[in-house]
Amino acid sequence: MKFLYLLSASFLGILFCMPSFALADHPGPERIVDNKYVVLLHVQPQGEEMQLRFYFRDMKTGKPLQIPISGMVEIKATDTKQPAMENRPFSTEEGKMEMAVLFSEAGAYSVALSFKTTDALEQIHTPEEWGIWIPGKEGAVPPFGLSEWLTVGLGGSIAILVVLSLLQNRRKKSTI
Repeated sequence: MKFLYLLSASFLGILFCMPSFALADHPGPERIVDNKYVVLLHVQPQGEEMQLRFYFRDMKTGKPLQIPISGMVEIKATDTKQPAMENRPFSTEEGKMEMAVLFSEAGAYSVALSFKTTDALEQIHTPEEWGIWIPGKEGAVPPFGLSEWLTVGLGGSIAILVVLSLLQNRRKKSTI
């Protein structure tokens, strides 16, 4: 019985001592670029296509950029590195850029963005790529990654501890 407690406690201890980058295998939708801009990617289905929306904000104020922005977007399949959409140019003046993309099949894709602003035309800004999952018509299931496995392991450990403590309390009551 003590062995199970020690095993569960050890697992939880290891889990909480791990560096934060190991707890999630996918960063969030925001990217900080050159400590100057924040770019957010929002992906939403729109009929057969997927709507990709990029929001550009000033990092200090949090307000949308109100200067002209131009750049390129490239999307590649994560497993084959084949382009799903080659460098598509864009420009915007409202701090928001939208584009509709028709993906040929379900799966994981990486979205690469590079842009420049009119206040620094010679500097090209390139945030870290986004990893996105595109569901297919056949209902493809997204990959089960590290963060999902850690969640299952943590939930299982907590469930085992609860059941063991309930059993131990029941034994104590029956002996009294």
